Amino acid sequence: MESGRIERTFTLAPDVMPSIVAHTPSGTIHIHGEERADVAVTITCDPADAIGRELEIILEERDETIHAEVRGHAPTDWLRGHSGKVRIAMEIRTPIRSNIAAVGASTDIQLERLEGAIRVRTASGDIRADRLTGTVTIQSASGDVRTHALGGTVRIQSASGNIGLERGEGELTIQSASGDVELDHLTGMLDVTTASGDCLVRASALTTCRAKTASGDLSVATPLAPDGEYDFGTVSGDVLLQVPEATRMTIAMKTVSGDLSCTLPATSEGGKRSRTLTVNGGGIPVRVKSVSGDCTVRAATGDLPPFPTASSIARAVPAPTAPPAPLVILTQATPEDDFSETLAVLQAVERGELSIDEAMEKLARLEAGTLP
Repeated sequence: MESGRIERTFTLAPDVMPSIVAHTPSGTIHIHGEERADVAVTITCDPADAIGRELEIILEERDETIHAEVRGHAPTDWLRGHSGKVRIAMEIRTPIRSNIAAVGASTDIQLERLEGAIRVRTASGDIRADRLTGTVTIQSASGDVRTHALGGTVRIQSASGNIGLERGEGELTIQSASGDVELDHLTGMLDVTTASGDCLVRASALTTCRAKTASGDLSVATPLAPDGEYDFGTVSGDVLLQVPEATRMTIAMKTVSGDLSCTLPATSEGGKRSRTLTVNGGGIPVRVKSVSGDCTVRAATGDLPPFPTASSIARAVPAPTAPPAPLVILTQATPEDDFSETLAVLQAVERGELSIDEAMEKLARLEAGTLP
């Protein structure tokens, strides 16, 4: 890499949906979806940054998967994102319909305008995503995640950092260990958990919502679907539920040291720790569990979006034009994956107990089901 820049273009067969693995231990990864029939990769690095470090550049097509990877043998402080890190910039331009696996250590990752199976993981860096559709999984150990216009089956996980999603549709799972979660204009099904931080859900239309916080407040603004499931829980935090004024619902609340109040027409019965609130004559069931926190129900201010239709949900999950090749570094998580095990590995990186390479190996084995 004497010139500090490597470029290569991969020609695709007609109607082939490319699979791409992108990896760099430091720097940036930027993947654009475009109206094109090939994949163009550019990797740049300041040669002065690489002095004293062994860098291996892999830029090839193997087993029907395009690999754009930078691997380095360097002092641990570089891999963990401390001083002296190598500034590598990887840019990939690919057809909109592409399968992506992007992995970074001390790496900022940005993706935009892509449809397919998309998997992103960084240990110490921020993630930005815009207009992604399909099966989308985003994981960050220490960094903020900011996303816009995600659709399909979406999972976002962060060990230490804030999460933001504006305009998401489909089956949405958000998990944060330490950081605030801000969600805006969501439609579909939401499952959100925060261990230490507030959760704010603005102007959404959730057919199902399961939300839990610990050491943080929870605020949700959504109409309620007649056949939906709504389950809210907090430990040391308050719950605020904002719904259309005419909403008919029945709230069952179990609490330890918390109050239940409502500004809509309602009747209440029960004791201090177990109460039922019948709003506008009763209707859609809502469950609330609280430890040291209050629950407040009031009319939403402003218009809420309509519920998604069956056709809009179908558009959010495009069918592939051809079976995708397997992604080598990152595999698709199974629905029963427990984030607590992933979280333990990511937090060990933060504490300096695991190197990035060790963590990546453990996570790959965890997802493959081979970790003892």
